[in-house]
Amino acid sequence: MKGGSATKILLEVIFSAAHAANFSRTPITYNGILQHMRSYGKVLDITYSQTEGIAALMEAAGRSLQCGRGLCYLSWGFLGLLGLIDASECKPTFGADYKDIQGFVGGGCKELGNKEGDLNLMGAESGIAHIDFLHNVLPCLTDKDTVLLLYSHSDDVDEVAKLARRVREKTSNMHAVYHQTDGDTAAQQGEINKLCSSTLNFIWPQATPASMGLQHMWELSTKLVLNAVSTGAHILKGKVYQNYMIDLQVTNSKLYCRAARLLQRLSGHPKSLCEEALLKAIYQEDKLTEDIMTCNLTTHTHTARKVKKVVPLALVCLLTGYSIKEAQSHLEQKPIVREAVEACLREQTLFSGSF
Repeated sequence: MKGGSATKILLEVIFSAAHAANFSRTPITYNGILQHMRSYGKVLDITYSQTEGIAALMEAAGRSLQCGRGLCYLSWGFLGLLGLIDASECKPTFGADYKDIQGFVGGGCKELGNKEGDLNLMGAESGIAHIDFLHNVLPCLTDKDTVLLLYSHSDDVDEVAKLARRVREKTSNMHAVYHQTDGDTAAQQGEINKLCSSTLNFIWPQATPASMGLQHMWELSTKLVLNAVSTGAHILKGKVYQNYMIDLQVTNSKLYCRAARLLQRLSGHPKSLCEEALLKAIYQEDKLTEDIMTCNLTTHTHTARKVKKVVPLALVCLLTGYSIKEAQSHLEQKPIVREAVEACLREQTLFSGSF
């Protein structure tokens, strides 16, 4: 379970317990908290009972990213927000392009109640409605792309089937995550199953614990599946080195500090040397000027937005002693980040061993 899922559980348990205690005029108790936590335990059991299906989705998405294509989440109802969040996190976390993993939900910004209204004027990557998918993505879909439908029996499954038919005309690589209560299957689900290469059908008991509604269950279950699929796909693409997400974008203070810690862990060098290497990679300079050294963190992260493979570049320089240009040249020879870093280290080892 990733940190965001744990945070979601903690916040929902705290607020649910406080809400129940306030309306019942009774104190919050240890047993009450425990009941909430056990409800989430059941979600994990139901979700991970389908590990083979999740692994198959992960493999399909990974193949798409490996060949330069993408993964699209087509969502309905409240599950749409989870698809959007998962897709948006891939860019800073893995250094992904926005087209690698995209999320779309029914009516887009209007359905989500965005106070700033429709964001389409900001560019194609801000289009998140199904109509944006139909106009901007569907015409270019191939079997190398992966499409994942996210919905429940409480959504308009007729609309799901309608869009699934259109997607199926362009690609056979379509899958579904479908939530339903026991004995309550939508009439169109049989057709959707036939259109899709695979369907993860999560069946939930009618009598859910009083402390946790179906929506919370479906949200957490969907989040766990999407986290697994997007993380696994980027691992297969080579965006992870020694189990660390090495190609993160250093675009804010949190990610800057994470990058510095990551360089320390992987190189074994002190913090000051790692931060120096990080700044050299950000500013593309072998020697840091006084102006760079006196810039604030906001300036560093703003500059880093324009530079690709900042952390891999800094790591190669730290471990090999290469200049920025030498390290860039070696990294550019291999598109897969993990393989590029490993190749640099092998070459340096062979070079050192020849003397």
